[in-house]
Amino acid sequence: MAKKRVLVVEDDDRIRKVEALILTCDPLEVIEAPGGRQALELLRQEKFDLIVLDLMLPEGDGMQVLRAIRQRPETENLPVLLITAQNTELDMLESFKSDANYYITQPFEPRELVDSVELILGVHLED
Repeated sequence: MAKKRVLVVEDDDRIRKVEALILTCDPLEVIEAPGGRQALELLRQEKFDLIVLDLMLPEGDGMQVLRAIRQRPETENLPVLLITAQNTELDMLESFKSDANYYITQPFEPRELVDSVELILGVHLED
């Protein structure tokens, strides 16, 4: 089976490394981007099966990145899993209005991230 490619977008190096570590197992290949600009550049150059996107990024917030993803025909249907410390009902509604596929609030348990990715991609991640 071909590996599913996941792009993890998070400006905090420590959090990004933890998220990538949690997801680095068969059948995933995890690529990291420290910000929205880098993520959008990678999306222009490469194909991904899922974006794990932090909402609070320094140069252009995650919602701007999500809108840019949805505006491009090549990525308009790409699944996006938002991760954020913003956890109000209004934040969640805004995320879904912007076509996020799933939403996780921080702090989260590693199993919640794994379960979400499995659900979105329709795969089983090996322990």
